Amino acid sequence: FFVVTMSVHKRTLYIGGLADEVTPKDLLAAFVPFGDVASVEIPVDNTSKANRGFAFVTFELADDAASALENMHLSELFGKVIKVSVAKPLTQGSLTSGRAVWDDSDAWYDKLRGSAAEMDRDMMSREELFAHEGVAPRHRKGSDDEEEEEDED
Repeated sequence: FFVVTMSVHKRTLYIGGLADEVTPKDLLAAFVPFGDVASVEIPVDNTSKANRGFAFVTFELADDAASALENMHLSELFGKVIKVSVAKPLTQGSLTSGRAVWDDSDAWYDKLRGSAAEMDRDMMSREELFAHEGVAPRHRKGSDDEEEEEDED
C-alpha cells in the first residue's frame, strides 16, 4: 500500500524515452542544474536487468521540478529525445485492487475443486456416470437386453 501526497506528486517527474545506457548518475547530472534532487529511480526489467526506458526524478521543491520540466521536455540525452512530464500519482488501485492477493484464495480453491470434479466426472465410464447420476442407461437397438424385452412380449 503506497500513498503519495500531492506535494510529492508535483515534485516528481516522469522521464520517458531513455537510452539503454543511461544510469541514475547520468540523470542526476542532467537534472541537478534545476535544483536539489531528492531521488532518481530507473526501473529495470527483471529478466534482462536493463532499464525499461523511463525513470522518475523527484526534486526537493515543486518549483525546481517545474523548471526542469520546462527546460528538459523534448531535449536530447545520450542521443535520444526524452519526454518529461509530471509523474502521475500512484493510487490504491493502480498496483492492486487494494486487497491482498490471498484474499481471493478461497474462491480460487473452490473453482479448482469444481474443475477437478468436472475432470473426474468426464473420466467416469458411461455406466459409472449413470449409476452416479441415478439414471438408468438407454440401450441401443440390437443390444442383448432389448432382444430379451421383445421376446417377453
